[in-house]
Amino acid sequence: MTNRWEIEGGSYQILIGACVSDIRLSGTLQVEGTTSEFPYRAEEMPSYYSGLVQQVGDGEFEKLLGYSIPNGKWPDCSQKTMPSARCIMQEAAWQDSSTAFLPI
Repeated sequence: MTNRWEIEGGSYQILIGACVSDIRLSGTLQVEGTTSEFPYRAEEMPSYYSGLVQQVGDGEFEKLLGYSIPNGKWPDCSQKTMPSARCIMQEAAWQDSSTAFLPI
């Protein structure tokens, strides 16, 4: 990996139309890439290379990301293993609410 933004060279088909079923103009654009180092292999990412993004599975997406897909769950604040923004906000809300409703 080059650790910077790159342009993938290749032949790109451009389609212009009122909608996907009404293409009125098409052309091909040859783009020169910014690197000859390609971090991805077409045989490992067939959906990515074909443009069928609806078919990109988790394994293929992880290869694009370069790391595992996060589990998408909030951290368990009761474990106090790491200070996350969510845990800090949750604790602050509890502290504010406990003093806000004290009887006078």
